Amino acid sequence: MQTDTAYERPLLQAFKTVSQVEQPKAIKASLTLFKQVKTIFEQVEGAVTELDFSDATLSHYAHRTGQDRPAHIKEHESRHLFLLCFLVHQYRVRQDTFVDIVLSCVKATEHITGRKRQQLYFATNRQRRSATLLTIRSRHQYARQIEQIRQVMALEEEPVRKLARIDAVLAVEPPLTVEQQTLVDQLDGEMHRSEEQEKRTLLGERSAWMGNRLTGILGVLHFNPDTSDVVLLSAIKHYVERHGKPTAPAKDLSWLSEADRQALYNAGDRFNRRLYRVLLMSTLAHHLREGTMNLKHSYRYRSLEEYLIGKAYFQANRERLLAEAGLSHFADSKRVLQTWRTKLTTQYAQTNRRHQQGLNTHLSFDKDNRPIIDTPKVEKPDVGRISDYFNPARYISVLNLLAEVDSSAHFLTGLEHLAGKNSKGRPSPGTFFAAIVALGCNIGIEKMAAICKGVNTSTLQLTVDMFLSSQNLKAGNDRLIRLKEELALPELHRRDPDGRHTASDGQKYIVTEDSLNADFSYKYPGFDKAVTVNTGIDDRFALFHTSVVSAAEREAPYMIDIHLHNPVVKSTIHSTDTHGFSEAVFGIMHLLDIFFAPRLKGIGKLQLYDFISVKQHEAQASRLQPDAVVNEPLIESQWEDMLRLMISLKLKQVTAWQVLKRLSAYTRQHPLYRALKEFGRLVKTDFILRYYDELSLRQSIEKQLSRIELVNRFSKAVFFGGNQVFGVATKEEQERIIHARRLIQNSVILWNYLYLSELLSKTTDQTQLESVLNAVRNGTAIVWHHVNLQGEYDVDQLGGGSANRFDWPYLSGLRWPTAEKDQLLNSI
Repeated sequence: MQTDTAYERPLLQAFKTVSQVEQPKAIKASLTLFKQVKTIFEQVEGAVTELDFSDATLSHYAHRTGQDRPAHIKEHESRHLFLLCFLVHQYRVRQDTFVDIVLSCVKATEHITGRKRQQLYFATNRQRRSATLLTIRSRHQYARQIEQIRQVMALEEEPVRKLARIDAVLAVEPPLTVEQQTLVDQLDGEMHRSEEQEKRTLLGERSAWMGNRLTGILGVLHFNPDTSDVVLLSAIKHYVERHGKPTAPAKDLSWLSEADRQALYNAGDRFNRRLYRVLLMSTLAHHLREGTMNLKHSYRYRSLEEYLIGKAYFQANRERLLAEAGLSHFADSKRVLQTWRTKLTTQYAQTNRRHQQGLNTHLSFDKDNRPIIDTPKVEKPDVGRISDYFNPARYISVLNLLAEVDSSAHFLTGLEHLAGKNSKGRPSPGTFFAAIVALGCNIGIEKMAAICKGVNTSTLQLTVDMFLSSQNLKAGNDRLIRLKEELALPELHRRDPDGRHTASDGQKYIVTEDSLNADFSYKYPGFDKAVTVNTGIDDRFALFHTSVVSAAEREAPYMIDIHLHNPVVKSTIHSTDTHGFSEAVFGIMHLLDIFFAPRLKGIGKLQLYDFISVKQHEAQASRLQPDAVVNEPLIESQWEDMLRLMISLKLKQVTAWQVLKRLSAYTRQHPLYRALKEFGRLVKTDFILRYYDELSLRQSIEKQLSRIELVNRFSKAVFFGGNQVFGVATKEEQERIIHARRLIQNSVILWNYLYLSELLSKTTDQTQLESVLNAVRNGTAIVWHHVNLQGEYDVDQLGGGSANRFDWPYLSGLRWPTAEKDQLLNSI
């Protein structure tokens, strides 16, 4: 195990933290560390290729290695496996981080350039307005003069007298002043100015800023030549070999537009290196997002095919893989599409018939024949009534609550040491609870150690590092949910005894640290970078999933992973708001056997589809008609790849957000993505028709989404520390905090159910029993007013009298020089 001579510490320790800072100095330090990783990695790259570790295997052993002490790893019998996985993981994570920095810097440059163009436009707005008014006034004056001249020309006078009259008419309008002429010239120049040229000029001004940050990164990115654009690869190599200061562009510039190629040379035929640098990096960012430039060793930026089960393997094992993934009933595309043909025909007929017969009074149409659907308000959970039953429990400490829940659920037993069950030493239950609260309530380790008796900072930090991994915290949450499943009381909240209605939503949190996982939000406008915490809840108030993503990302792809990566709640119907919707998601959710039922904004404006033409529907005089015909041949041609994708998702070879983010980024949409969207249009159409027709479905969606809104308020209440902002940088750290918060929330919900169950068991009066049951049925288990989340105050520590902390006589007698006296003393 090598040592970092600069700091006299094992390199393993130096490699643990991956910087998220985008400043040149921090990037330079990251590149220095990466080159050390690269030197070691290149020695074992052949072995790594042969071993072909899965992403999950690498992450597991790398996390274990990163959290444990180097001395412990050195003594472990599997140390070579741990160190190898840690090395590969570090190489991949750092490659991904460098790409994140490239994308972030290019995005920042584009935003700043756009903002500068707006500023330039508005900065000259007054002059533009003055010049425009001057031009308009002159135009009116000229029109009047022409009319007067025509009148003069019609007079029967001598030519000399006419010329004198015309001269008098023209003398009325004085010539433009120098200032006025300047304004007109500026307006003329603006009208003839090329917007693209202005944009290129502003981009060139960011060249040095980008070069200082990205030139070194381009030199270490390890692209896969088999799946990357060869021409662009050559241009990057040309740029790197010249240390970011080429005197001429690459020979092949086909990656640039004709206009950009011409703009590389000014009027004097001089090469514009500044513009070339920015165009090269912007083009690289575009290709990275699109998937035409891919890394050789990466978690997030490999080619699409590398994430999916191989075609040859799929074809050779098709039936077995479909059975393992539970997709056998989708094996025959023609049969599936025929089923949908029948289903849509029936649903169109039913929805139209019920409206025509006056059985659906909530459906109407506007003057443009667009549907308008009205849904009577759904009563929200009666929080006040159910809260009254918890009054005798006020105010239970969150630490005591966790202890009481653990006495029944034993969730602490699942929080194993990273080294396994045989590791020596285990913190006390109280230390575990304090560590969970420190994370989940966003109090922080140091502050928790200072305000909590019986623990210290080092013990709490060790507990967090070695026991409270995201995996362990998720296992603890799953244990609580499974235990709750054994109670009878939660069943009162289920609408369908044979189904499970789940919902999810995102909630914005500001991040104060430099974080590549944080960004500006399109959904929540503001001036701070933020993340979105996605939470999933079922109809029995189980918080079964949480994840943290950039606030700039759409929630739709991540919503699919909610169902693929939770082992405890099997949803049959799932609801979100509009931000969780896309046509591709409709298709994938159906292939997961989950009925996707979002609350869609402007649902009447969404297009409907069918297998038959609009004219055939018009012949049937139907009010609700399709807007377009679905592309059936496209779906059939891509069906095998759709199955291959779904098998990869269900067997956890890849996450949905990885695939959909890749597929949706293509400029010309990938055939697989287009087929998913096309199939999703069938599912979407069926949902919309049912949504129009079934009041109970609409109310069920509203009811479930009102629960997720209550969860969001609950989450804010628990996450009270640190001004409710994230003070950590990486996605992994952020998700560990959120999993701890979810553990507290699920503990409160389970405690509430246990408390109410105990209360009901002691109720002998039948009327009182029915009253409590009705309160539970119409209420919610998400009640927290009786829980003391923010600690207790110990007045016993004050004693009979408090010692003087401050020396009042001394401090009150101090005098400090004023600004005037300072100036006088300095002059002397």
